[in-house]
Amino acid sequence: MNGSGGQGYARVHVERTATPEVVRWVCHRSDIDGDVGPPAGTRLAELVAEGTVLAVVGRDGDVLVRFPDAGESPPRAVVAAVNEAVVEALTVDPWPAADAQAGQSSVSIRRAVT
Repeated sequence: MNGSGGQGYARVHVERTATPEVVRWVCHRSDIDGDVGPPAGTRLAELVAEGTVLAVVGRDGDVLVRFPDAGESPPRAVVAAVNEAVVEALTVDPWPAADAQAGQSSVSIRRAVT
């Protein structure tokens, strides 16, 4: 692919954020910004439903994932499983807005200004 998303999209890398329980998947997708949610029927949506992931939001074309343990980085095995789920979910083009997904609430990830 040319980096615009869709079938076969796999150009992604993982970065830590200033908040230990939030991990960023850098993917530069123009349809992933603001209140997006994991596409229905994907493993990423299942991980949210199971509680392995608390929230998935878009920010400037990247995917931010909040894990349940506040103040702690998630275990590598969990990040690896979520990585596979994010890569699989990125084959959906475009990602739906969170409010367009039945049964999902809009969640944002914010960092307090100190």
